[in-house]
Amino acid sequence: MELKGIKNIIFDFGGIIIDIDYEAVRQAFIKIGMEDPKKYYEHEQHSKLVEDFECGLISADEFRQELISDMNAKVDFKTFDDAWNSIIKTIPQPRVELIDALRKKYKVFLLSNTNCIHYAKYTDDFKRSYNRELIDLFDKAYFSYQMKLRKPDIKIFETVLIEQNIDPKETIFIDDSKINIEAAKLTGMNIFYKPQKDELVDYFI
Repeated sequence: MELKGIKNIIFDFGGIIIDIDYEAVRQAFIKIGMEDPKKYYEHEQHSKLVEDFECGLISADEFRQELISDMNAKVDFKTFDDAWNSIIKTIPQPRVELIDALRKKYKVFLLSNTNCIHYAKYTDDFKRSYNRELIDLFDKAYFSYQMKLRKPDIKIFETVLIEQNIDPKETIFIDDSKINIEAAKLTGMNIFYKPQKDELVDYFI
């Protein structure tokens, strides 16, 4: 990865810093009664319901009830959350150490499409694993459901650049979604596509 002239690094979260498993969440939802999880949740495309939830436009309970109703399933919210959160895996220690090291040279930011149910899960997991808050790992962490915006909307990238008063030419954005990468490129930022299967740390060795 070329970092010459770079002062700021903006990381995506899922598939970059935290491991995620789309097949696990599909199987979990099938188990509780959903016939076709793919119509709601895929890597490059989600249903409008999921997008609205990730933009904080509907509440967690509204989201849960809508999906449970659509499944015509008799499951409680705890069972639903367990299935929904099965996509979330771990943040390996080498990645935590990498970000700590990068912050000695660069400003480091997080920009994630996420929702309040997932946020509660992975922030709690991180605190229990590392005895520190996830958001403290970065100079600033940005989450779509709090911003009322989600990638690939160019406004979400512009918001980060303006709020942090950083030059896009001195900034690199790293994501595992080509759609998001292409949108970020329109701001003038440097971009780097990292496939989910690749280990992030390897690009910085």
